[in-house]
Amino acid sequence: MGHAFLNLAQACDRYSKLVDLGAQHLRVHETFENDVDLRTRALILHRLVLGSLLSLFRHTHGLGLHHCGHDDTLA
Repeated sequence: MGHAFLNLAQACDRYSKLVDLGAQHLRVHETFENDVDLRTRALILHRLVLGSLLSLFRHTHGLGLHHCGHDDTLA
């Protein structure tokens, strides 16, 4: 399970870097009234994707428990 957490942490770190690069790209190519708007949009996107990754991990982890016979409630 530790390896899965490491992979998730690495994926989140990579995604965070992509969000930062995307924000830099938007600053160069688009005009916003202020940077707060841009940071807010990036933060919302970041939270949505991290939430999706965590949900996917929980779902996958739960299925793994079911297939290993540790949890019979996930029929």
